[in-house]
Amino acid sequence: DQEAARPAPVAREETPAPARPQPPAPSPSPFTIAETPPPPVPVGPAPAPTAPSPGVGIEGAVTVTEAQWNALCQTLRRVRGQKYVLGSLLLDCREPYIEGESLVLQFKNKANRDRLAEEMDHPPSHHAVQEAVEATLGRRYDLRLTAAEAAAPGQSGGHLLRAAMAMGARIIPEEEAQR
Repeated sequence: DQEAARPAPVAREETPAPARPQPPAPSPSPFTIAETPPPPVPVGPAPAPTAPSPGVGIEGAVTVTEAQWNALCQTLRRVRGQKYVLGSLLLDCREPYIEGESLVLQFKNKANRDRLAEEMDHPPSHHAVQEAVEATLGRRYDLRLTAAEAAAPGQSGGHLLRAAMAMGARIIPEEEAQR
């Protein structure tokens, strides 16, 4: 009797389970260069420098234009090397130029020059930079990394040296100090 008192089971309309989100497509390797690189910008002759700087007035040197340099940095801005983002290291360069078969990169900071040199020893990083240089400048170049000349004593020296000089201190040349 109790079974007769139970209401008949109601057929439920099954709702489909929500679709599982598809995993994102695998991202390309951080060392791949864009499939369609920007068109190469022609390299123009180096303008006559107003103040001589190391390397830029040398016979046969060609300055890399600002547009070319920005395109190169833009291409490598998110390319991570073994330890560092390659485009970030290149932002420390000033007045890159081409001398013969070499692209000369002069760094303001010696530490960043050493970091890029370390990355160039890592084959995927070296390949990524070479591909970006070829895509931007139209051909491959050997890279030559240099650091800016250190300031002569008394020219910069930092805030403590300037403060000491403001209080009357003077810089003694090394040969005079050794006597």
